[in-house]
Amino acid sequence: MEQDQIKYLIKNKIKAVKHYCRKIDKGFNQEAIHDFRVEVKKLRSFLKVLRLCDNNYKLRLPKRFKRLYQIAGAVRDARLEYDKLSDKENELPRYISKLKHLISIQEQEWEKHYTPKTIYKLEKRLLDIEYPTLDLETIVSFYKKKIDQITTLSHNEDPSFIQVHNLRKQIKDLLYVAKLTKTPKPLKSEI
Repeated sequence: MEQDQIKYLIKNKIKAVKHYCRKIDKGFNQEAIHDFRVEVKKLRSFLKVLRLCDNNYKLRLPKRFKRLYQIAGAVRDARLEYDKLSDKENELPRYISKLKHLISIQEQEWEKHYTPKTIYKLEKRLLDIEYPTLDLETIVSFYKKKIDQITTLSHNEDPSFIQVHNLRKQIKDLLYVAKLTKTPKPLKSEI
């Protein structure tokens, strides 16, 4: 995969991230939060592959952007919990109140941290890099590394929640990269 293809993929992922950030900013829609987090995970997985070619520190998500991802996750988790327990408000008033407060605080954090400038910095960081060619050997190496990690994690007879979560993350990395690296070559005018 050549540099123009790499930048094309990254640009499309950032465009999707921007879209979902705007949707989140207009009311914290749960589906938009989910879609935003999935797009970030896809982008992060692709950057992991690119780091195998060039261990450039810029091939990481900026801290301020990572914070948005964490905030969105906290809102999602608290809302899921609230939705499960909302009919138990009489039985668990303090806990339900705490969830509502947590959601409110995290939404305020989003409003404080989300600005177009945050996304612009992400875009600038990732599109101002001169990428090396991403060859098949590097992609295969990434797959082998992930499969080794999956194999190791799946042999645990009594896995903890964290181990199962890590197993799922490794599998998703494989799936995201497989799909992204299949994308057809863009026309020069699309970049």
